[in-house]
Amino acid sequence: MPVITATKKRATKKASKKLKAAKPSKNNVKPKLYASLVVQLLSLLKGEHDFIANAANFSALLFSSLPNVNWAGFYLLKDGELVRFKVAQHDKGLQAEHVSVVRES
Repeated sequence: MPVITATKKRATKKASKKLKAAKPSKNNVKPKLYASLVVQLLSLLKGEHDFIANAANFSALLFSSLPNVNWAGFYLLKDGELVRFKVAQHDKGLQAEHVSVVRES
């Protein structure tokens, strides 16, 4: 049976720490993803001045890039209209239901 000395134990611990540091941690994933989304969004928005087109591109980017998202979009208000809805649990997660537009006076 091999004899393990204190020096070998320390060296093994240091090596395992290096291996652990090389693995991507969950803490590093989101900042990298969000930074990538910013770069992609700026590319999508470049040269496009139509608000609806930009909103559609942005929501498509979010929907296709973010894990566990079942819907991404915007409710747009015009001329004092108010959008009302309830959020309820469905098969694919939380979803808006009973969406209605109310005109505020």
